Amino acid sequence: MMMDEMMGKINNQDKAKAMDAMMKDMMGKMMNQMDMSEMYPKCTKMMAKKLPREKRLSIIPKIIKSLVENGSADMNEKEKNQMVDKIIEMIN
Repeated sequence: MMMDEMMGKINNQDKAKAMDAMMKDMMGKMMNQMDMSEMYPKCTKMMAKKLPREKRLSIIPKIIKSLVENGSADMNEKEKNQMVDKIIEMIN
């Protein structure tokens, strides 16, 4: 069934709102089902191979910084430091 048929005679603005809400709901469900601990490393492995060395040297620290900042947003300083220590330990 086509989207227009499903939504009947709803005006375009309401259709856009409905589609936006549906997409947000679908994306939220998909993100909850994904195992980011497996998907993210695979993605970065594929991408890193295609980037020149200079670009990797520029991008990788930014990605790590973003992961630490966003991943520790609700943590206190001690928890954040523990996470950073664990990251450093895993890198070495």
